[in-house]
Amino acid sequence: MVKSPERPAFNKTPAIYAMAVTLVLTRDWLAVLSVLVLMVLWHVLKPVEGPPVIPLLVAYHWVQGTIGVFHHDLTGRDLPAIVQSDYRRMVVLALIATAVLGAGAYLSLRSYRPPALDSKATSRITANSLFVIYFGLILANGTLNLLAWQSARFTQIFITMAYGKILLLFLVFRRFVTPDFQAVPFFGILLFEIVLGLTGFFADFKFSMLVGGLAIIELLLLNRRNVGIWLTFIVVTAFCGTVTLIWTEVKFDYRAQMVAGTLATKASRLQALEGMVGAWLSDPATHLPTSLDALIERLWQVYFPALALDRVPDLIPHTDGAILKRTIRHILTPRIFFPNKPDLPNESDNVRLYAGVEVAGTESGTSHAFSYIAESYVDFGIPGMFVPIFIWGYLAGFVICWVAKRIRNEEIRIATMCAMAVFGFNIFERSWAKLAGQGLTFFILIGALAIFADRQLRSKRA
Repeated sequence: MVKSPERPAFNKTPAIYAMAVTLVLTRDWLAVLSVLVLMVLWHVLKPVEGPPVIPLLVAYHWVQGTIGVFHHDLTGRDLPAIVQSDYRRMVVLALIATAVLGAGAYLSLRSYRPPALDSKATSRITANSLFVIYFGLILANGTLNLLAWQSARFTQIFITMAYGKILLLFLVFRRFVTPDFQAVPFFGILLFEIVLGLTGFFADFKFSMLVGGLAIIELLLLNRRNVGIWLTFIVVTAFCGTVTLIWTEVKFDYRAQMVAGTLATKASRLQALEGMVGAWLSDPATHLPTSLDALIERLWQVYFPALALDRVPDLIPHTDGAILKRTIRHILTPRIFFPNKPDLPNESDNVRLYAGVEVAGTESGTSHAFSYIAESYVDFGIPGMFVPIFIWGYLAGFVICWVAKRIRNEEIRIATMCAMAVFGFNIFERSWAKLAGQGLTFFILIGALAIFADRQLRSKRA
Protein backbone atom coordinates (compact mmCIF):
# COMPACT_ATOMS: atom_id res chain seq x y z
CA MET A 1 0.00 0.00 0.00
CA VAL A 2 0.97 3.65 -0.49
CA LYS A 3 1.72 4.94 3.01
CA SER A 4 3.47 8.18 3.87
CA PRO A 5 2.99 9.14 7.53
CA GLU A 6 5.37 12.06 7.14
CA ARG A 7 4.20 14.32 4.33
CA PRO A 8 7.13 15.53 2.17
CA ALA A 9 7.61 19.24 1.55
CA PHE A 10 5.84 20.78 -1.42
CA ASN A 11 8.08 20.50 -4.49
CA LYS A 12 8.01 23.94 -6.09
CA THR A 13 9.87 22.97 -9.27
CA PRO A 14 7.06 21.02 -11.02
CA ALA A 15 4.60 23.73 -10.01
CA ILE A 16 6.79 26.46 -11.51
CA TYR A 17 7.23 24.51 -14.74
CA ALA A 18 3.51 23.77 -14.98
CA MET A 19 2.61 27.41 -14.37
CA ALA A 20 5.19 28.58 -16.93
CA VAL A 21 3.87 26.20 -19.60
CA THR A 22 0.31 27.28 -18.82
CA LEU A 23 1.26 30.94 -19.15
CA VAL A 24 2.96 30.34 -22.52
CA LEU A 25 0.00 28.37 -23.89
CA THR A 26 -2.85 30.49 -22.53
CA ARG A 27 -1.38 33.91 -21.66
CA ASP A 28 -4.03 34.03 -18.96
CA TRP A 29 -3.28 34.71 -15.28
CA LEU A 30 -6.50 32.95 -14.27
CA ALA A 31 -5.35 29.70 -15.91
CA VAL A 32 -1.97 30.01 -14.18
CA LEU A 33 -3.64 30.58 -10.80
CA SER A 34 -5.88 27.57 -11.43
CA VAL A 35 -2.88 25.31 -12.02
CA LEU A 36 -1.21 26.50 -8.82
CA VAL A 37 -4.36 25.83 -6.77
CA LEU A 38 -4.69 22.34 -8.25
CA MET A 39 -1.08 21.39 -7.53
CA VAL A 40 -1.20 22.63 -3.94
CA LEU A 41 -4.46 20.76 -3.27
CA TRP A 42 -3.08 17.57 -4.82
CA HIS A 43 -0.05 17.78 -2.55
CA VAL A 44 -1.80 18.46 0.75
CA LEU A 45 -4.54 15.86 0.18
CA LYS A 46 -2.27 12.92 -0.62
CA PRO A 47 -3.70 9.89 1.22
CA VAL A 48 -1.94 7.92 3.91
CA GLU A 49 -3.15 4.68 2.35
CA GLY A 50 -5.04 3.56 -0.71
CA PRO A 51 -5.69 5.39 -3.98
CA PRO A 52 -5.86 9.21 -4.05
CA VAL A 53 -9.66 9.33 -4.19
CA ILE A 54 -10.18 12.58 -2.25
CA PRO A 55 -7.53 14.50 -4.25
CA LEU A 56 -9.14 13.25 -7.46
CA LEU A 57 -12.65 14.23 -6.38
CA VAL A 58 -11.51 17.68 -5.25
CA ALA A 59 -9.66 17.96 -8.58
CA TYR A 60 -12.96 17.18 -10.31
CA HIS A 61 -14.48 20.15 -8.48
CA TRP A 62 -11.58 22.13 -9.86
CA VAL A 63 -12.29 20.87 -13.39
CA GLN A 64 -15.96 21.83 -13.17
CA GLY A 65 -15.01 25.32 -12.06
CA THR A 66 -12.15 26.04 -14.48
CA ILE A 67 -12.12 23.82 -17.57
CA GLY A 68 -13.97 26.32 -19.74
CA VAL A 69 -11.16 28.85 -19.21
CA PHE A 70 -8.57 26.43 -20.62
CA HIS A 71 -10.88 25.37 -23.46
CA HIS A 72 -11.43 28.98 -24.51
CA ASP A 73 -7.79 30.04 -24.11
CA LEU A 74 -6.44 27.06 -26.05
CA THR A 75 -9.04 26.75 -28.83
CA GLY A 76 -10.62 30.20 -29.04
CA ARG A 77 -14.05 28.58 -29.10
CA ASP A 78 -16.82 30.33 -27.17
CA LEU A 79 -19.30 28.68 -24.81
CA PRO A 80 -22.48 30.33 -23.47
CA ALA A 81 -20.79 31.12 -20.16
CA ILE A 82 -17.98 32.94 -21.99
CA VAL A 83 -20.31 35.10 -24.06
CA GLN A 84 -23.29 35.63 -21.76
CA SER A 85 -21.85 35.95 -18.23
CA ASP A 86 -19.07 37.41 -16.12
CA TYR A 87 -17.52 33.96 -15.96
CA ARG A 88 -14.09 35.02 -14.68
CA ARG A 89 -15.44 36.31 -11.40
CA MET A 90 -17.31 33.04 -10.87
CA VAL A 91 -14.21 30.99 -11.72
CA VAL A 92 -12.24 32.86 -9.03
CA LEU A 93 -14.99 32.11 -6.50
CA ALA A 94 -15.05 28.46 -7.62
CA LEU A 95 -11.28 28.22 -7.12
CA ILE A 96 -11.53 29.69 -3.63
CA ALA A 97 -14.44 27.39 -2.76
CA THR A 98 -12.53 24.33 -4.00
CA ALA A 99 -9.47 25.37 -1.99
CA VAL A 100 -11.64 25.91 1.11
CA LEU A 101 -13.29 22.50 0.67
CA GLY A 102 -9.84 20.93 0.36
CA ALA A 103 -8.59 22.85 3.41
CA GLY A 104 -11.45 21.52 5.52
CA ALA A 105 -10.75 17.98 4.36
CA TYR A 106 -7.02 18.39 5.01
CA LEU A 107 -7.53 19.50 8.62
CA SER A 108 -9.65 16.45 9.39
CA LEU A 109 -7.49 13.96 7.45
CA ARG A 110 -4.01 15.09 8.44
CA SER A 111 -3.97 13.21 11.76
CA TYR A 112 -5.38 9.97 10.32
CA ARG A 113 -3.30 6.85 10.70
CA PRO A 114 -4.50 3.36 9.77
CA PRO A 115 -5.48 1.13 12.69
CA ALA A 116 -2.76 -1.11 14.11
CA LEU A 117 -2.27 -4.43 12.34
CA ASP A 118 -4.38 -7.21 13.77
CA SER A 119 -3.79 -10.85 12.88
CA LYS A 120 -7.55 -11.42 13.09
CA ALA A 121 -8.15 -8.76 10.44
CA THR A 122 -5.96 -10.19 7.68
CA SER A 123 -8.68 -12.38 6.17
CA ARG A 124 -9.93 -11.32 2.78
CA ILE A 125 -13.46 -11.78 1.59
CA THR A 126 -13.41 -14.94 -0.48
CA ALA A 127 -13.61 -14.40 -4.24
CA ASN A 128 -16.79 -16.48 -4.47
CA SER A 129 -18.54 -14.48 -1.74
CA LEU A 130 -17.43 -11.19 -3.27
CA PHE A 131 -18.75 -11.98 -6.73
CA VAL A 132 -21.97 -13.52 -5.46
CA ILE A 133 -22.69 -10.30 -3.53
CA TYR A 134 -21.62 -8.14 -6.50
CA PHE A 135 -23.80 -9.85 -9.11
CA GLY A 136 -26.61 -10.23 -6.57
CA LEU A 137 -26.65 -6.47 -6.04
CA ILE A 138 -26.65 -5.90 -9.81
CA LEU A 139 -29.76 -8.07 -10.07
CA ALA A 140 -31.33 -6.33 -7.09
CA ASN A 141 -30.54 -2.81 -8.31
CA GLY A 142 -33.65 -2.54 -10.48
CA THR A 143 -35.85 -3.68 -7.61
CA LEU A 144 -34.22 -1.26 -5.18
CA ASN A 145 -34.73 1.67 -7.56
CA LEU A 146 -38.35 0.63 -8.13
CA LEU A 147 -39.01 0.34 -4.39
CA ALA A 148 -37.34 3.71 -3.82
CA TRP A 149 -40.05 5.54 -5.74
CA GLN A 150 -42.96 3.41 -4.57
CA SER A 151 -42.40 4.09 -0.87
CA ALA A 152 -41.60 7.73 -0.16
CA ARG A 153 -40.65 7.01 3.46
CA PHE A 154 -37.82 4.69 2.38
CA THR A 155 -36.74 6.41 -0.85
CA GLN A 156 -33.38 7.65 0.45
CA ILE A 157 -32.58 4.33 2.12
CA PHE A 158 -33.28 2.26 -1.00
CA ILE A 159 -31.33 4.67 -3.22
CA THR A 160 -28.37 4.51 -0.84
CA MET A 161 -28.51 0.71 -0.83
CA ALA A 162 -28.43 0.73 -4.64
CA TYR A 163 -25.40 3.02 -4.60
CA GLY A 164 -23.75 0.63 -2.15
CA LYS A 165 -22.63 -1.16 -5.29
CA ILE A 166 -19.85 1.45 -5.50
CA LEU A 167 -18.21 -0.05 -2.41
CA LEU A 168 -18.39 -3.52 -3.95
CA LEU A 169 -16.90 -2.17 -7.18
CA PHE A 170 -13.92 -0.88 -5.22
CA LEU A 171 -13.47 -4.32 -3.68
CA VAL A 172 -13.81 -6.07 -7.06
CA PHE A 173 -11.48 -3.80 -9.02
CA ARG A 174 -8.84 -3.70 -6.28
CA ARG A 175 -8.95 -7.50 -6.11
CA PHE A 176 -7.75 -7.48 -9.75
CA VAL A 177 -4.87 -5.03 -9.22
CA THR A 178 -3.47 -6.06 -5.83
CA PRO A 179 -1.23 -7.83 -5.23
CA ASP A 180 -0.96 -8.71 -8.96
CA PHE A 181 -2.61 -7.09 -11.97
CA GLN A 182 -5.11 -9.41 -13.67
CA ALA A 183 -5.86 -7.61 -16.93
CA VAL A 184 -8.52 -9.90 -18.43
CA PRO A 185 -11.00 -9.93 -15.51
CA PHE A 186 -10.29 -6.24 -14.79
CA PHE A 187 -11.16 -5.11 -18.31
CA GLY A 188 -14.01 -7.60 -18.50
CA ILE A 189 -15.72 -6.11 -15.44
CA LEU A 190 -14.98 -2.54 -16.63
CA LEU A 191 -16.54 -3.17 -20.06
CA PHE A 192 -19.50 -4.97 -18.49
CA GLU A 193 -20.14 -2.05 -16.14
CA ILE A 194 -19.86 0.55 -18.90
CA VAL A 195 -22.27 -1.32 -21.17
CA LEU A 196 -24.65 -1.83 -18.26
CA GLY A 197 -24.50 1.88 -17.42
CA LEU A 198 -25.04 2.94 -21.03
CA THR A 199 -28.33 1.06 -21.17
CA GLY A 200 -29.74 3.26 -18.40
CA PHE A 201 -31.20 6.74 -18.66
CA PHE A 202 -28.40 8.48 -16.79
CA ALA A 203 -24.63 8.19 -17.15
CA ASP A 204 -24.28 5.62 -14.36
CA PHE A 205 -21.16 4.24 -16.05
CA LYS A 206 -19.21 7.24 -14.72
CA PHE A 207 -18.97 5.60 -11.29
CA SER A 208 -17.51 2.43 -12.85
CA MET A 209 -14.97 4.51 -14.75
CA LEU A 210 -14.04 6.38 -11.57
CA VAL A 211 -13.59 3.22 -9.51
CA GLY A 212 -11.70 1.38 -12.25
CA GLY A 213 -9.51 4.43 -12.81
CA LEU A 214 -8.72 4.68 -9.09
CA ALA A 215 -7.67 1.02 -9.05
CA ILE A 216 -5.32 1.60 -11.99
CA ILE A 217 -3.91 4.75 -10.37
CA GLU A 218 -3.19 2.82 -7.17
CA LEU A 219 -1.48 0.15 -9.27
CA LEU A 220 0.54 2.89 -11.00
CA LEU A 221 1.64 4.38 -7.67
CA LEU A 222 2.91 0.98 -6.62
CA ASN A 223 4.71 0.39 -9.94
CA ARG A 224 5.91 3.81 -11.07
CA ARG A 225 8.68 2.40 -13.29
CA ASN A 226 6.55 -0.23 -14.99
CA VAL A 227 6.04 0.82 -18.63
CA GLY A 228 3.24 -1.72 -19.10
CA ILE A 229 1.22 -0.22 -16.24
CA TRP A 230 1.71 3.26 -17.69
CA LEU A 231 0.44 2.04 -21.07
CA THR A 232 -2.55 0.43 -19.34
CA PHE A 233 -3.31 3.72 -17.59
CA ILE A 234 -3.11 5.63 -20.89
CA VAL A 235 -5.37 3.12 -22.67
CA VAL A 236 -7.97 3.14 -19.88
CA THR A 237 -7.95 6.95 -19.76
CA ALA A 238 -8.26 7.29 -23.55
CA PHE A 239 -11.04 4.70 -23.73
CA CYS A 240 -13.08 6.23 -20.90
CA GLY A 241 -12.57 9.69 -22.35
CA THR A 242 -13.79 8.55 -25.77
CA VAL A 243 -16.87 6.87 -24.27
CA THR A 244 -17.72 10.04 -22.34
CA LEU A 245 -17.19 12.24 -25.42
CA ILE A 246 -19.44 10.14 -27.66
CA TRP A 247 -22.08 9.76 -24.94
CA THR A 248 -22.29 13.54 -24.63
CA GLU A 249 -23.12 13.74 -28.35
CA VAL A 250 -25.66 10.92 -28.58
CA LYS A 251 -27.40 11.03 -25.18
CA PHE A 252 -30.13 13.52 -26.13
CA ASP A 253 -31.41 11.49 -29.09
CA TYR A 254 -30.98 8.28 -27.09
CA ARG A 255 -32.96 9.59 -24.11
CA ALA A 256 -35.66 11.02 -26.39
CA GLN A 257 -36.22 7.54 -27.83
CA MET A 258 -36.34 6.06 -24.31
CA VAL A 259 -38.94 8.63 -23.21
CA ALA A 260 -40.96 7.92 -26.36
CA GLY A 261 -41.05 4.25 -25.39
CA THR A 262 -39.24 2.92 -28.46
CA LEU A 263 -36.35 1.51 -26.41
CA ALA A 264 -38.13 -0.65 -23.87
CA THR A 265 -35.51 -3.40 -23.57
CA LYS A 266 -31.77 -3.39 -22.96
CA ALA A 267 -31.24 -5.18 -26.29
CA SER A 268 -33.06 -2.44 -28.20
CA ARG A 269 -31.08 0.22 -26.32
CA LEU A 270 -27.78 -1.45 -27.17
CA GLN A 271 -28.84 -1.70 -30.81
CA ALA A 272 -29.78 2.00 -30.87
CA LEU A 273 -26.48 2.96 -29.22
CA GLU A 274 -24.56 0.84 -31.70
CA GLY A 275 -26.12 2.79 -34.58
CA MET A 276 -25.49 6.19 -32.96
CA VAL A 277 -21.89 5.37 -32.04
CA GLY A 278 -21.29 3.98 -35.53
CA ALA A 279 -22.57 7.21 -37.08
CA TRP A 280 -20.23 9.23 -34.85
CA LEU A 281 -17.21 7.06 -35.64
CA SER A 282 -17.93 7.19 -39.37
CA ASP A 283 -17.05 10.89 -39.44
CA PRO A 284 -15.17 11.80 -36.25
CA ALA A 285 -13.57 14.91 -37.78
CA THR A 286 -17.02 16.47 -38.14
CA HIS A 287 -18.39 15.36 -34.79
CA LEU A 288 -15.32 15.90 -32.61
CA PRO A 289 -15.38 19.73 -32.30
CA THR A 290 -19.09 19.92 -31.45
CA SER A 291 -18.87 16.90 -29.13
CA LEU A 292 -15.90 18.44 -27.33
CA ASP A 293 -17.74 21.76 -26.95
CA ALA A 294 -20.78 19.93 -25.58
CA LEU A 295 -18.65 17.94 -23.13
CA ILE A 296 -16.81 21.04 -21.88
CA GLU A 297 -20.10 22.91 -21.53
CA ARG A 298 -21.53 19.99 -19.55
CA LEU A 299 -18.51 19.80 -17.28
CA TRP A 300 -18.08 23.55 -16.73
CA GLN A 301 -20.79 24.37 -14.21
CA VAL A 302 -20.32 28.13 -13.79
CA TYR A 303 -22.92 29.56 -16.18
CA PHE A 304 -25.97 29.78 -13.90
CA PRO A 305 -23.90 30.71 -10.81
CA ALA A 306 -22.15 33.45 -12.82
CA LEU A 307 -25.52 34.88 -13.85
CA ALA A 308 -26.61 34.80 -10.20
CA LEU A 309 -23.59 36.94 -9.26
CA ASP A 310 -25.01 39.71 -11.44
CA ARG A 311 -28.45 39.55 -9.82
CA VAL A 312 -27.61 38.95 -6.15
CA PRO A 313 -27.63 41.22 -4.23
CA ASP A 314 -28.22 44.02 -6.80
CA LEU A 315 -31.68 42.79 -7.83
CA ILE A 316 -32.39 40.07 -5.28
CA PRO A 317 -31.13 40.25 -1.67
CA HIS A 318 -29.11 37.53 0.02
CA THR A 319 -31.29 35.06 1.91
CA ASP A 320 -29.32 35.11 5.20
CA GLY A 321 -28.93 31.35 5.13
CA ALA A 322 -32.50 30.38 4.16
CA ILE A 323 -31.41 27.72 1.63
CA LEU A 324 -28.96 26.06 4.02
CA LYS A 325 -31.39 26.23 6.95
CA ARG A 326 -34.07 24.55 4.85
CA THR A 327 -31.58 21.85 3.85
CA ILE A 328 -30.50 21.18 7.44
CA ARG A 329 -34.12 21.03 8.57
CA HIS A 330 -34.84 18.58 5.75
CA ILE A 331 -31.89 16.36 6.74
CA LEU A 332 -32.80 16.37 10.45
CA THR A 333 -36.36 15.25 9.70
CA PRO A 334 -35.85 12.01 7.73
CA ARG A 335 -38.94 10.98 5.83
CA ILE A 336 -38.97 7.55 7.46
CA PHE A 337 -40.00 9.32 10.69
CA PHE A 338 -41.68 12.38 9.15
CA PRO A 339 -43.57 11.00 6.13
CA ASN A 340 -45.58 14.18 5.61
CA LYS A 341 -42.71 16.64 5.44
CA PRO A 342 -42.80 18.83 2.30
CA ASP A 343 -40.52 18.14 -0.66
CA LEU A 344 -37.61 20.46 -1.29
CA PRO A 345 -38.05 22.91 -4.17
CA ASN A 346 -36.81 21.83 -7.59
CA GLU A 347 -33.29 23.15 -8.26
CA SER A 348 -34.64 24.69 -11.46
CA ASP A 349 -36.59 27.12 -9.27
CA ASN A 350 -33.30 28.52 -7.96
CA VAL A 351 -31.97 28.85 -11.50
CA ARG A 352 -35.08 30.76 -12.55
CA LEU A 353 -35.09 33.04 -9.53
CA TYR A 354 -31.42 33.79 -8.97
CA ALA A 355 -29.92 33.31 -12.46
CA GLY A 356 -32.95 34.73 -14.28
CA VAL A 357 -33.10 31.91 -16.84
CA GLU A 358 -36.37 30.15 -17.66
CA VAL A 359 -35.24 26.53 -17.63
CA ALA A 360 -37.39 23.40 -17.62
CA GLY A 361 -38.44 22.24 -14.17
CA THR A 362 -40.96 20.19 -12.22
CA GLU A 363 -43.66 20.56 -14.86
CA SER A 364 -41.54 18.54 -17.31
CA GLY A 365 -39.89 16.24 -14.77
CA THR A 366 -36.55 18.02 -15.17
CA SER A 367 -34.08 19.64 -12.81
CA HIS A 368 -31.23 22.02 -13.70
CA ALA A 369 -28.35 22.07 -11.23
CA PHE A 370 -27.53 25.33 -9.45
CA SER A 371 -24.54 24.16 -7.33
CA TYR A 372 -24.04 24.24 -3.58
CA ILE A 373 -21.41 26.95 -4.12
CA ALA A 374 -23.97 29.19 -5.79
CA GLU A 375 -26.47 28.41 -3.02
CA SER A 376 -23.87 29.46 -0.44
CA TYR A 377 -23.28 32.73 -2.29
CA VAL A 378 -27.02 33.45 -2.44
CA ASP A 379 -27.31 32.62 1.26
CA PHE A 380 -24.33 34.49 2.70
CA GLY A 381 -22.46 36.43 0.03
CA ILE A 382 -18.69 36.93 0.18
CA PRO A 383 -16.87 35.83 2.37
CA GLY A 384 -19.57 34.12 4.44
CA MET A 385 -20.32 31.66 1.63
CA PHE A 386 -17.04 29.83 2.29
CA VAL A 387 -17.81 28.98 5.93
CA PRO A 388 -20.33 26.14 5.30
CA ILE A 389 -18.13 24.79 2.49
CA PHE A 390 -15.16 24.56 4.88
CA ILE A 391 -17.33 22.94 7.55
CA TRP A 392 -18.62 20.35 5.10
CA GLY A 393 -15.08 19.50 3.92
CA TYR A 394 -14.00 19.04 7.53
CA LEU A 395 -17.11 17.05 8.51
CA ALA A 396 -16.90 14.69 5.53
CA GLY A 397 -13.22 14.03 6.19
CA PHE A 398 -13.84 13.55 9.91
CA VAL A 399 -16.62 10.98 9.38
CA ILE A 400 -14.55 9.06 6.82
CA CYS A 401 -11.62 8.89 9.28
CA TRP A 402 -13.89 7.94 12.19
CA VAL A 403 -15.33 5.00 10.28
CA ALA A 404 -11.94 3.94 8.87
CA LYS A 405 -10.35 3.79 12.32
CA ARG A 406 -12.96 1.21 13.32
CA ILE A 407 -12.26 -1.14 10.41
CA ARG A 408 -9.20 -3.35 10.90
CA ASN A 409 -9.47 -5.25 7.61
CA GLU A 410 -7.38 -3.25 5.14
CA GLU A 411 -9.34 -4.34 2.06
CA ILE A 412 -12.72 -3.34 3.51
CA ARG A 413 -11.32 -0.17 5.09
CA ILE A 414 -9.84 1.25 1.90
CA ALA A 415 -12.90 0.37 -0.18
CA THR A 416 -15.16 1.99 2.43
CA MET A 417 -13.07 5.16 2.59
CA CYS A 418 -13.11 5.46 -1.19
CA ALA A 419 -16.85 4.86 -1.48
CA MET A 420 -17.66 7.32 1.30
CA ALA A 421 -15.39 9.92 -0.29
CA VAL A 422 -17.33 9.66 -3.56
CA PHE A 423 -20.43 10.86 -1.73
CA GLY A 424 -18.69 13.23 0.65
CA PHE A 425 -16.80 15.12 -2.06
CA ASN A 426 -19.26 14.81 -4.88
CA ILE A 427 -19.59 16.93 -7.97
CA PHE A 428 -19.42 20.73 -7.97
CA GLU A 429 -22.93 21.15 -9.38
CA ARG A 430 -24.79 19.39 -6.56
CA SER A 431 -27.12 21.28 -4.28
CA TRP A 432 -26.61 21.25 -0.51
CA ALA A 433 -29.65 18.97 -0.18
CA LYS A 434 -28.13 16.31 -2.44
CA LEU A 435 -24.51 16.70 -1.36
CA ALA A 436 -25.13 16.71 2.40
CA GLY A 437 -28.40 14.74 2.45
CA GLN A 438 -27.28 11.80 0.33
CA GLY A 439 -23.74 12.02 1.69
CA LEU A 440 -24.77 11.68 5.33
CA THR A 441 -27.24 8.88 4.54
CA PHE A 442 -24.51 7.01 2.69
CA PHE A 443 -22.04 7.59 5.53
CA ILE A 444 -24.43 6.14 8.10
CA LEU A 445 -25.71 3.12 6.18
CA ILE A 446 -22.56 2.09 4.32
CA GLY A 447 -20.26 2.93 7.23
CA ALA A 448 -22.33 0.79 9.59
CA LEU A 449 -22.44 -2.06 7.06
CA ALA A 450 -18.66 -1.95 6.54
CA ILE A 451 -17.94 -1.97 10.29
CA PHE A 452 -20.31 -4.93 10.69
CA ALA A 453 -18.66 -6.84 7.80
CA ASP A 454 -15.21 -6.19 9.30
CA ARG A 455 -16.26 -7.56 12.68
CA GLN A 456 -17.83 -10.61 11.09
CA LEU A 457 -14.60 -11.42 9.27
CA ARG A 458 -12.60 -10.96 12.46
CA SER A 459 -14.92 -13.18 14.46
CA LYS A 460 -14.59 -15.94 11.86
CA ARG A 461 -10.82 -15.56 12.01
CA ALA A 462 -10.92 -15.92 15.78
